[in-house]
Parts: sequence; C-alpha cells; structure tokens
Amino acid sequence: MQQQTKDYVRSLLSIIKGLYAENYVLKAMNQASPIQAIRETWEQSLKQVLKMPETEREIDARFDSQIEHIMQMLDDQEALDALLKMPTKGLPR
Repeated sequence: MQQQTKDYVRSLLSIIKGLYAENYVLKAMNQASPIQAIRETWEQSLKQVLKMPETEREIDARFDSQIEHIMQMLDDQEALDALLKMPTKGLPR
C-alpha cells in the first residue's frame, strides 16, 4: 500500500477514534444524569434525529466523499499490484 493511502486511512481512523470517544462520554453522561426523562428519551431522540433528512445529508456530506476517496485509492493500488505481477521479460515488443 502506498504511503499516501496509509496516511489517509490513519487520519480517518484517528477521526473515528475521536468520535467514538466523544460518543462514549456523551452516553456515560446521559446514563449518569439525575434527570430520568433525559435518560429515558435519549435513545429515542437519537434515532429520530438520525432519521431527519438534514441530518442524513450532513452525515453523507461529511463521509461519502471520504469513503469514495479511500475506495479509489484501494482500486488504484489493486491495479498497480496487478501490473507489478505481470512479467516484463520475454514479451513481444
């Protein structure tokens, strides 16, 4: 895998790790909340917000291009790997 691809994937994984940590803390704070109504409605509210078209658009805008970029880099790497496996000696010119 090319260094550029590795760096890009590492960067995205670092972002995912940070978002996971943030989500973990928010869930912990919610569960520890002394306000019962917050604890009871948080998961339902989360599902509703994630189903909202504007939320979906925002999430898609943030991640879809990144996913496509990674997939393109992987496709490019596979093509390069295939070319490198082809013999270069003894072929007609």
